[in-house]
Amino acid sequence: MAKISIAKILGSDRDQDAALLPTPTTWTSRVTRLPRRTLYFLIAAVLLIQSLITYRLFFYEPPLTIAPPYNVAETVGLITKWYELLQDMKYLGPDEISYPPHDINITLAQHMSLNPLVIETMQQMPYINRNTEGGWMGERDILYRDSRFVDYRNKEDLYLSRDPLGHWIIYNAKYTNNTFEEAMLDFDELFPKSAIPISIVRGGMWGTGDAIVLDTATNRFHVISTQGDGNRDYFFQRYETRDETPREYKVKRGGWYGPGIQYARTIPDALEDFILKTSSLDEGFVPGGVYTEKTYTPELCPPRWEGWVRDLYQKSGWPSVEVMKDYLFPRNITTPSRPFDVFGSSNFLEEMNKLKHNISVRYMPDWYLPVPRVEEYIQRLENWYDLTPEQIEYARSDEEEVPVNLKGWAGNYYGTKHWEVYGRGDWR
Repeated sequence: MAKISIAKILGSDRDQDAALLPTPTTWTSRVTRLPRRTLYFLIAAVLLIQSLITYRLFFYEPPLTIAPPYNVAETVGLITKWYELLQDMKYLGPDEISYPPHDINITLAQHMSLNPLVIETMQQMPYINRNTEGGWMGERDILYRDSRFVDYRNKEDLYLSRDPLGHWIIYNAKYTNNTFEEAMLDFDELFPKSAIPISIVRGGMWGTGDAIVLDTATNRFHVISTQGDGNRDYFFQRYETRDETPREYKVKRGGWYGPGIQYARTIPDALEDFILKTSSLDEGFVPGGVYTEKTYTPELCPPRWEGWVRDLYQKSGWPSVEVMKDYLFPRNITTPSRPFDVFGSSNFLEEMNKLKHNISVRYMPDWYLPVPRVEEYIQRLENWYDLTPEQIEYARSDEEEVPVNLKGWAGNYYGTKHWEVYGRGDWR
């Protein structure tokens, strides 16, 4: 009898079960591994793209807008139009504007290495003849915010074209043995030879004001102040932040105009705007307007006398804003007729001279500080012989007072005799 092995039978069953199970295999990825060099290249590319995106979003600035080239004839034409408007307003007399040709010291201008466009503009622009009668400006000699008309027929003004704010005589004259003329040829803070001021701050060493400077190299218009860096062109006050200012006005940061300036209009656009603002008698553009600073003396900005002058113009028949705009910059080729018949036939000049006298009684010579009405200040100025008998009478009268905060900056101005530098013809 055959022997049956239980172990073999069980082992056979296990072998059969094992045969039915899937054969174990090693798993292999179907993704091909990248070479290490390729992987490094991809990582570098990702980082580069991220850097470019960051630069574009936060640091990149597209190229600055390049203004049209400076045009001498266009600029001179607009300056002439501005002067002739002031003549029509009877601020300048009928014989006060002098047209080219002029006797200008070209040899000196070339010795100063002034830009040829600057010299050509000096030769072609009009100038104001002093000591003539017929306009109400008189001795005040103001074009804009306490800066006077330039006259490059005058050698001193040629030199001052490099320093219209008078920085050398204020800050550096006492530290050097150079004469004024020598300093204007070699001084670190001189304006570039491509710049031509059309107004110079009056009052010399203690004067405050804004000078209008045209840069022929960039065809840009700058209003430069004695009271700090930056373009003081009123136009940019409408933008609360620099980011809101249209990029078309942006100019190269830093440079001769000070680190604060970042925006400037083209010369033709700005001059045309200033002409229209003057014709409209807008705040800050009434002829003879003085430098004001709301940060220090908001109660004196604008001076109350500006309103008196504006009212007299309007009462005397000065044309409306639209009429003046069509006259100054007509929309068609037809030459518009002069709209000054009513104003010209009025007694404006007679009334204005009376008003000018009244202003001079109520204000100190700078036409910024009103004559004080407080006895302490009246006595002080009276002892210094800084008030005329008529001003003293007004100061102690019952007439309406021009508001002034004597506890603020205005009170300090009375102590420093700030007004003494104004109303004088001395360029220094």
